[in-house]
Amino acid sequence: MWRPAVISWSTSRWSPAESRPHKESFIPPLNRLQAFASLSLSLSLSLSLSLSLSRARRWVGWGGVSDESRDHEDEYAVAERIDRAHADNARLAAWLAEQHGRFDAWNTRHGGGWDFSERSLDRMEALIREHVTSVDDLFTHERTPMIQVACWYVGEVHNRTRGTQWRTDPDPAASHPWSARPYVIVPIARLHAFKDPEGIDYDARPRHHPLSGFLALLRDEPAAVQGALRSALDD
Repeated sequence: MWRPAVISWSTSRWSPAESRPHKESFIPPLNRLQAFASLSLSLSLSLSLSLSLSRARRWVGWGGVSDESRDHEDEYAVAERIDRAHADNARLAAWLAEQHGRFDAWNTRHGGGWDFSERSLDRMEALIREHVTSVDDLFTHERTPMIQVACWYVGEVHNRTRGTQWRTDPDPAASHPWSARPYVIVPIARLHAFKDPEGIDYDARPRHHPLSGFLALLRDEPAAVQGALRSALDD
């Protein structure tokens, strides 16, 4: 499942004690110009990090949460509130209703018999390869009924066989296109079953964007990814 990459920063601070002579070696003190340059770089890095964190928080749903509110809520309460906002919003409801309404015609157009079984994902792989020639072609036709219903279908197979649920950001950030795409994820009640190995993300539940599975199919040779959509059920 796709997960956004996390970039971490670390900066070291200069201390006046570092300019004191030691028995082993002597480190000369910074002159005023060097000190000013060092301070300017430190402030620049701090500002860049602050902006990056602000954008990251908005992408995962922190945009409307004040610092004061975060200070008075534990991490689970915040994760639960974000999850609830992503589960119950007009954007998601409209998208789900649209794809559900298109499905009967889509099913007939593409041979019928689409039964939401795990095995039907192998058939979906063949369908995507038949109708989409490249990654660029996929993005060009992303908003067409053929691709949108295919994404909905793959998500529904996850939901019906693995107990995941649909989510989408009610207010996606323009700078993060993936935040506008619906995804499936296990319920918030299972949050503690998933741990971020780097200890950065409190909510480490894997998200699955169906479109990302189609991207993988088109980037690799058919033999290398045969059964990939089905394998993703247990990622």
